[in-house]
Amino acid sequence: MLRKSGPATRGEVDRRGLSPTTLYKVVGRTVDSGLVIATVPDTEPRRPARPAAKLALNPAAGRLLGID
Repeated sequence: MLRKSGPATRGEVDRRGLSPTTLYKVVGRTVDSGLVIATVPDTEPRRPARPAAKLALNPAAGRLLGID
């Protein structure tokens, strides 16, 4: 999804139908391993809540990851 569509929030990735627990485990592992990077966009207007981090493939990782 990230390769085809570009950076996405966890909520946008969640549309794949994963349970919240599974989603956070998978995303956490891929971020920890360096395959995916999480960034907070500076261009979003400031809101009282914490801004949603965008997940993107790490171009320096040089690996392929697929989840079916």
